[in-house]
Amino acid sequence: MTTIGASAFSNSTSLASVTIPDSVTSIGSWAFAGCRGLTSITIPNSVTSIGSNAFSYCIALTDVAISGSVTNIGQWAFAGCTGLTSVTIPSSVTSIGQWAFGFCTGLTSVTISNSLTSIEDYTFANCTALTNVTIPDSVTSIGSWAFASCTGLTGITIPNSVTSIGGGAFYGCTALTSVTIPDSVTSIGSWALASCTGLTGITIPKSVTSIGGWAFYGCTALTSVTIPDSVTSIGSYAFQQCAGLTNATIGNGVTTISHGLFSHCSSLETLSISASVMSIGFGLDPDSGEDSFQECLALQRIDIDAANSVYASIDGVAFNKSMTVLLRVPPGKQGSYTVPSNVAVINDWAFYQCAGLTKLIIPISVVSVGGLNFGSLHDEYGNPLPPISIPIVADTTALATNDAFVSAVASKIVAALPDNYGIATKSDLGTAVSNAISQTVSQVQAQPNSYNLFNAEQYSANYNNGVVTGTALVTSNPSSYNLYTSNSIMDLRMGDLMIQRQGTNAIVSFQPQTTIDLTQPFTNNGTPIIHNIPMPGNKGFLRINAKP
Repeated sequence: MTTIGASAFSNSTSLASVTIPDSVTSIGSWAFAGCRGLTSITIPNSVTSIGSNAFSYCIALTDVAISGSVTNIGQWAFAGCTGLTSVTIPSSVTSIGQWAFGFCTGLTSVTISNSLTSIEDYTFANCTALTNVTIPDSVTSIGSWAFASCTGLTGITIPNSVTSIGGGAFYGCTALTSVTIPDSVTSIGSWALASCTGLTGITIPKSVTSIGGWAFYGCTALTSVTIPDSVTSIGSYAFQQCAGLTNATIGNGVTTISHGLFSHCSSLETLSISASVMSIGFGLDPDSGEDSFQECLALQRIDIDAANSVYASIDGVAFNKSMTVLLRVPPGKQGSYTVPSNVAVINDWAFYQCAGLTKLIIPISVVSVGGLNFGSLHDEYGNPLPPISIPIVADTTALATNDAFVSAVASKIVAALPDNYGIATKSDLGTAVSNAISQTVSQVQAQPNSYNLFNAEQYSANYNNGVVTGTALVTSNPSSYNLYTSNSIMDLRMGDLMIQRQGTNAIVSFQPQTTIDLTQPFTNNGTPIIHNIPMPGNKGFLRINAKP
């Protein structure tokens, strides 16, 4: 007999021991698979090949002696041998198939042949009792998921011969606290060290050129990471859910920061981006539906190297290079924030989850406000969006032709947060007319010529017409009017933008700084400056002050 045929003794549950004669050179596939009573086996020196699944799920097998003649161990050969506690793979073995020792949950130690050049995919996956592994320096690659879910693994030695670490190679090794990646490694695969929740530090050598997607996903104990200049590619979500990560530095070789790279890194405070980065996944990821910095609620600074030709940052806020597009305010930004005066576009999601902002000032230069910035009073997680005030620069030419700006004010900001503005009620008008607000209807009736009574129609008409007709109108419906004394009109800062209701629309008017007579309709060199835009709700009047 030279061969034990395929499935020769498979599922012989009463079989307790086997003596294989010296004449046998190969053990066929499934030869002893499922022999649940088999406790030990000695493989003679004549055997050169152990077939796939040859001893799989021999759950009582506690000891196996692999002879020095064996050169090949097939896939799943000893998979599911839960009683097996240790194994020595002799130097004669040059190849081990996928899952060869997978699900050997009792395996605590393994000695790997120094003739192996690669550890195949899933070779030791789910060996939950395995605590330490030394990989010989003959190995050049560690396959995908090779040690995945080895939850007892506390240490791993990777030799300088290894050039690649496959996807998921150490996925879910939750007891692993540190890994030394040698200078020989050039690539770290997707999910390679994902969900290693005990991993506190990682040094990525300068030899590495690529890091796969989700490579360090869910490494919640990882506190800092530095990507060396040698790395040119980092996959999507590589550091997502690293909740303990406080700072990250991206080297000067990376050209693209993909969506979600650091999303859900709830402790991340500072992100430093190099000059080499040409593309950053700002805004919504169409695949995951997430923002690149979603749930990075501690992030206070996105610092971009001044030599970057595509992006720029000021005070930790990200812009395009020309500073005309505001791309992202870090979610951890606190207090008041003023958008720079040359910004024309606010990107989608630029202020998403910025719950710490107490005030936002947007200049007249802004002509477009992206979605999911001020879409509701609270975001989808219940975080309140910040109050907003809009200072208007006294630039009559810009405003007279800038319908896009007026539209942005009305549809994006006023509609979202109407209660943050002084809108047509006596209690919420601005401080510039506070004295007039206190005046009662009876005082108006007694001294009608002392007040200027404005409604949507009267405001664009002659000033005196409002005085003549005003008393009866304000008496019949006082809450619909804003009462200005002559002094309070003069107190209004020159350069105010006025928005008034007219049916379902509003009239937007601008008072130039060069005009002294505030009792006349707002004009630009005699021509009324009027824009018709939608006005939400049933509010009657909106005033937005210019800054001095």
